[in-house]
Amino acid sequence: RFCCPDCIKKFNADPAKYMKEIDDAVIAQQKDAYPLDVCPISGEKLDDSAVNYVAGVTLVRFCCSSCVKNFEKNPMPTMEKLHEAWMAKSGGSHGAAASHEDHHAEHSN
Repeated sequence: RFCCPDCIKKFNADPAKYMKEIDDAVIAQQKDAYPLDVCPISGEKLDDSAVNYVAGVTLVRFCCSSCVKNFEKNPMPTMEKLHEAWMAKSGGSHGAAASHEDHHAEHSN
């Protein structure tokens, strides 16, 4: 969302710059609480050299760029695994995910 036409022009002049700022903010917000200590693709332990990847508004951490490529071919299984890990870590209340689950629970009542 933009506040004015000038901001749209600025964004369109260099979208990669602004998308990187958004990705950096997502990483900064989610990294410390990230629920997995292993790569969701390979199962290898994540360390300081892990690759941080932002899918939508979710941080996904990988052991290497090859795992990123595998993720991009079929992201849903990894995103489901990550969602489950967030839910387990937070006791079932992971922000928007929790409210989405609550919404589905309302349908079953």
